[in-house]
Amino acid sequence: MALPSPSAFSADPSVALLLAQSNPGQQSADNDADQRSLSPDSENTNGSHANSEGSMLDIGPPYTQLSSRPPGSNSVRNIDSSAPTRGRKRPLEDHTVTVQRTARRMKLSSESEQTMLKFILASEEEQNIMLLGLILQTRERVDQIQPATAAFKLPQKLHDQIEKYATDVLLCPELSAYCKQPTKILLDIFEHHPSWGYTKDVKTDVRKSNVVRVRIQNRLTDRRNSIKAAIARSLGTVDEQGIRTGFVDIFGLLEDVIRQVRPQFNADMGITLLMCGRFAFLRGTYLAHPGLNFWKEVDIALENVRTEFKDRPKVLSLYFKRILENDLRNYGQVDLDDLEETTPTSEQVEVNAFATGNLEELEAVSDEEDAAY
Repeated sequence: MALPSPSAFSADPSVALLLAQSNPGQQSADNDADQRSLSPDSENTNGSHANSEGSMLDIGPPYTQLSSRPPGSNSVRNIDSSAPTRGRKRPLEDHTVTVQRTARRMKLSSESEQTMLKFILASEEEQNIMLLGLILQTRERVDQIQPATAAFKLPQKLHDQIEKYATDVLLCPELSAYCKQPTKILLDIFEHHPSWGYTKDVKTDVRKSNVVRVRIQNRLTDRRNSIKAAIARSLGTVDEQGIRTGFVDIFGLLEDVIRQVRPQFNADMGITLLMCGRFAFLRGTYLAHPGLNFWKEVDIALENVRTEFKDRPKVLSLYFKRILENDLRNYGQVDLDDLEETTPTSEQVEVNAFATGNLEELEAVSDEEDAAY
């Protein structure tokens, strides 16, 4: 908006009125002139009212408003200081620096900083609406927050059984896959023994069952890594002439694996003929796929074997026998006759039963403790 000219501003009657109000001594001297200029009955030389809108400078809000005097009154209009005023948005420059400093100090996002700037420029009514919206939003979010619950602590007995069975399941020669199947087998076994801590309440509680599942998966991952490292060590090294040295036979490989993944239960772990055939298979697969996807490649190879020899168990047995014979030729002969007399541990028997699905030989419950559940 263009600024008013100085002459028009000085001639405006409302300006004279404001000056008279701020200088009471001058009011009586200029009273007659003021009354003539403000009277609605007085006319200017052109026959028009002196207070017509065309000749008035609107200096209304946000200053003060002039009260209306009764028609025909010759008194000067008083300033009505109680009249409501419209709020004016304060310039952005007034508080920009303060907003920026506050946002930095409180580590607010740039979006929150812009919201603060909008808030200080809003009228009082708009600010109230914004604050109400924020309060309602906060209340709705609080209603969605679930009360904190105490963390589920794994029972010590279940913890110890996970340590033991995480090894036994990966040493099982009947395992059809190494990446996903072991977790399911262990959960089925622990459900069979509720006295260990995997009760119906734990199983049906998502939060508690996840604690058990995560512990199992973590231990299986550790065990798989240890087995893979033992297989890699068993191969020895190959020199520039392509001659392999430092390798170990199949017994040496299995003994190393047991020491690494089952040290506290080493004494009662028996090496079976089927275990030798399975680890000969794993060692041969590692030679072809020694990378990060080793266990995935093992699962693919086992799936191909099952598909090829489906419903032909004798041929499948001959297949793993051939793999073991090749391993013995490459990495050293061992006496396999003694393995025929090896008695599997109760844990090995149980894992084999759950791995193959042949649960008929297993009792409904293993002891009196489990019967109580």
